[in-house]
Amino acid sequence: MRNKLRLGFLLIIVFLWTVGVYWVLSSMKLRDISIHIQDQVFPTIIEMGQMNNQLNETREVTLAHIVLGDSPDEREVSREQLEKLYQSVRQFAARHLTHQGVVGSKARKDAEELANLSEGLILSSAEIVSLKDEGAEYRELHEKMETDFEPIFWSLKGLLDELMGEHREELLAAEARVASQSNTNIRLTLVFTIIATLAAIMVATIVDRLFLGYLTERKKMEKALQESEAKWRSITENSPDIIMLVGADNSILFINRTIGGLRRKEVIGTCVYDYIPDKYKSRVKECHERVLKTGNPDQYETEYQTSEGETLHFDARVGPVRQSGKIVGITVSTRDVSERKKMEKALEKERHGLGERVKELNCLYGVSRLIEKENISLEEIIEGTVNLIPLSWQYPEVAASRIILEGQTFKTRNFKETPWKLASDIMVGGKRTGLLQVIYLEERPESDEGPFLKEERSLVNAIAERLGRIIEHKRMEIDLRIKGEAIASSVNAIILADLEGNLNYVNRSFLHMWGYSDEKEVLGKSVTELWNTQDMALDVIEAVRSNRSWMGELVARRKDDSVFDVQLLASIVENEAGKAMCMMASVIDITERKKIEQMKSDFVALASHELRTPLTSIHGYAELMLDGDVGKIGREQKEFLEIISQNTRRLEALINDVLDVEKIESGRMTMKRERIDLSQIVDSCVNTFKVIAEDKSLKLEKNVKISPINVLGDFDRLSQVFGNLLSNAIKYTEEGRVKITAEIKGEFASVAVEDTGLGMSPEDMKVVFNRFFRAEDSYVRKTIGTGLGLSIAKATIERHNGDIKAESKLGTGSKFEVILPLFKEDEGAGQ
Repeated sequence: MRNKLRLGFLLIIVFLWTVGVYWVLSSMKLRDISIHIQDQVFPTIIEMGQMNNQLNETREVTLAHIVLGDSPDEREVSREQLEKLYQSVRQFAARHLTHQGVVGSKARKDAEELANLSEGLILSSAEIVSLKDEGAEYRELHEKMETDFEPIFWSLKGLLDELMGEHREELLAAEARVASQSNTNIRLTLVFTIIATLAAIMVATIVDRLFLGYLTERKKMEKALQESEAKWRSITENSPDIIMLVGADNSILFINRTIGGLRRKEVIGTCVYDYIPDKYKSRVKECHERVLKTGNPDQYETEYQTSEGETLHFDARVGPVRQSGKIVGITVSTRDVSERKKMEKALEKERHGLGERVKELNCLYGVSRLIEKENISLEEIIEGTVNLIPLSWQYPEVAASRIILEGQTFKTRNFKETPWKLASDIMVGGKRTGLLQVIYLEERPESDEGPFLKEERSLVNAIAERLGRIIEHKRMEIDLRIKGEAIASSVNAIILADLEGNLNYVNRSFLHMWGYSDEKEVLGKSVTELWNTQDMALDVIEAVRSNRSWMGELVARRKDDSVFDVQLLASIVENEAGKAMCMMASVIDITERKKIEQMKSDFVALASHELRTPLTSIHGYAELMLDGDVGKIGREQKEFLEIISQNTRRLEALINDVLDVEKIESGRMTMKRERIDLSQIVDSCVNTFKVIAEDKSLKLEKNVKISPINVLGDFDRLSQVFGNLLSNAIKYTEEGRVKITAEIKGEFASVAVEDTGLGMSPEDMKVVFNRFFRAEDSYVRKTIGTGLGLSIAKATIERHNGDIKAESKLGTGSKFEVILPLFKEDEGAGQ
């Protein structure tokens, strides 16, 4: 019995030891599972969530750098953020590769793929940022984003989702193993309790200790599970995404956070489709059903309307939830992409606007290219512009254009009048010259100005302004060509030289005058080489520079060294600001004129001599006969002799006037330069013509306001001028008075002769100083005169550096005023 008890006790002890060993191994297994979950699964899930956030942030910062990184400061901030994100992603990929490399070939392959995709994403982002910094266009950057970055990004996101799903499945499997092991332990505990109760009291202590050990391990396991659940909730609740657990019946079992003022308690248990807009429901249902059926992750986009009326856009990722290998629900990770949508919409709008601006620039560039074509006419430019315009509008397929210019119409073939019209005036030189019209053949949506954009209004105005400038430029070109040809064809020799006197243009008449066959023979030479005396040429150049103009006669030297007389008019050419640009000269060959003038001078001298000799004899003999020196004469004879005497005096005066005109024209009139008193000349003239005025019953008035009135000039010549003015005033005044006034006006002396005579018409006033001018009046025609007196007076006054002005009104009278510079002591000292 004792042996049996010993054997039984031994069996009990062995059994209890077996049970104890089993419990120890079971507890160690549960602890290993808990440690694995705590040390491997949860950190990996957390890091994958963080990496998912960093990948999304990398994408958003890269996009922001493309769109907003125009300034150096913004680009610097974006690069710093990206560098930090690159470093974080690389660190996670490296840690994951190090850990998974010892787990198994599939895990190592997944970790290597994760590391490679992460590095590829970083390199793609860095390349895009670098292209942006180098000034790449948005279209190129967007294509780079679509072709390189996005495929890697979504592949990496898919791999992360797959790995997170695997870890979730691993977590669920661990929980299932723990639950299974717990159930087994509970059943064994009941069996062991019965066996321990039937065993001896002596094993109670051992059993008790084993049971206490079991309870301790159980609490540790439960604590580990609680910590695991807390970590899972921490991950979901801190995630920027909305994470939902949706059952197979489409009810929401779990949600980490809500939007739109909803509470989680209100949402849990409701149908997930209650929060999906009607237009997206069918698509979302199909996606959920595919995931439940196939177990493959999927995604979709949806919207949500908040109670405030705001529309939010979401990007949802859907994955399966498995339990015991069976799909029992889905997880829906939803991210708010409203800002991204706004940014994409803004980018699309900007891209569309950029495309429109490119079309507008192409239009303006096309117009510019038309202008650059050689020998293109204005009509061809306008025709080409008309065909370019429709292509630059928002709806080119229904656009047409027309340009109306000074009665001419240019239009596209499809042009017809419609209500949808945009027009702008074509202005040339501040005047409306034409009209530019752009029309839509069909109705289009309303925009800034009817169906037209505000940029299109700016474009049509810019084209109209450009056409105005083109038209003005073309007209200027034509005008310049005409003027250039006129200068080139001028009968006068035209010379242009720089301010140093070097020739840079001569016309055809110059080549003919100087005997050159080509302008290249003279261009670049000094103008001094064209004249017989270089010193005189230098004096002329200096005079032009100082006085801005010079006129006179010179002797020119031809290519063959022969000389000829020319008249030169030279002046400075100035720009609009008054700055001297070059010198210009107009040259007339006066060789023949000189010969004629010499012949005329010789003839006048001869004629005046030959005429004066018989006139003197006739006049002398007539006077002798009138005085009775040759005997008594009858009344009729006396009358005839007086006519002879009067006409000889008239003819003698005419000869003197003609000689004076000839002297003035030939420059041989000599002028004395001495101080004279104009008041004395006035007194002398009044005394001379006083009797003549009284004979006509005219009142001759004199008004010398100050005396003396000294000027520098020729006493005889000025006496001749004032005598002529008084003579004319008395001759052409039938009744009334004649008045002569002398006074000082500032630095000038003024002598005016007024009458109440016939006066002159405005037409006569224009030619009153012309030679041989006499008014078409019967009284004037009856009065003796040559028509040379006023022209001689004007030339004489101008030789005195003065001026003579005339005022007259027909039937009222006339006034002639002579203005002369006052005498200055320094002028007298220089005589």
